[in-house]
Amino acid sequence: MSAQKKKDSKQAEARKAYDAGLKAFANGRNQPAVDQLSAALKSGGLSSTEMAKALYTRGVAYKRLKQPGLAISDLTSALWLKNGLSEGD
Repeated sequence: MSAQKKKDSKQAEARKAYDAGLKAFANGRNQPAVDQLSAALKSGGLSSTEMAKALYTRGVAYKRLKQPGLAISDLTSALWLKNGLSEGD
């Protein structure tokens, strides 16, 4: 497999997990959201904006799951990512 195909596959895998995580979060399913967003972040195929949104969303999910240490870590990381969160976020 060529390097470009590997990269495209990695990005597609990350995008699928990212979308599933955001959907789970929107439906109030916090643990599945954490699991999917963690997989998306671990894959390394997200843009900095997507990484920031994934960290932010996972942080809020951790907060809802009563895991404040993990929530603070993710929310802080989301804030520090260059070109990550927008003013609205």
